[in-house]
Amino acid sequence: MSIKKKILLVILTLGIILSGVGAAVMVLDFSAFTYNKEVVIGEDNLKNITLSYDFGNADIERIHILHPLGYGRLKNDNVSVIADENMPEGRIQMELSYNPDYISPVRLEGDISEYSEFDLYDNEHTANELCIEILNNGVYRGVLKPFMQMYRDGLNNIKNKTLSSYRLAEIEKCVIRINPKYEQILIY
Repeated sequence: MSIKKKILLVILTLGIILSGVGAAVMVLDFSAFTYNKEVVIGEDNLKNITLSYDFGNADIERIHILHPLGYGRLKNDNVSVIADENMPEGRIQMELSYNPDYISPVRLEGDISEYSEFDLYDNEHTANELCIEILNNGVYRGVLKPFMQMYRDGLNNIKNKTLSSYRLAEIEKCVIRINPKYEQILIY
């Protein structure tokens, strides 16, 4: 074996050893980190609003409540449904606790349409469905400010050897009041 190949083999071996040592140091350093908590950005600026939607005496077989901004359904851990005998039939009421800096719900909007469902034997069933969406002004405002706060907090966490998870306070609580007649067909 020539001297050049021996030198290259020694350099390769040293590179592999140093990479292994660097990876071990990184794992040991990272294992010293502790999980701090979940940080909710904007939680101190929550506002409450009550919205209602009247859908009349339409023959409804399913009611969907959709989250604003097109992100799908509300999270089940922040939604409570109250079957209220005092609520008139054909009305749904929502009490929202939200952060107006990031979203601003202003109204409920609904649409009654037919939906199709297939059973195990591919038989189609159609029924009336009411989709209610919590609409805002269509603008997700103030993205830079919370991002910079997360960035600064993240750097401070690294200095203190802690890790946190972050999320924006959008809709933090949703109480749905509905007549008991519609409680079983409500999907959120």
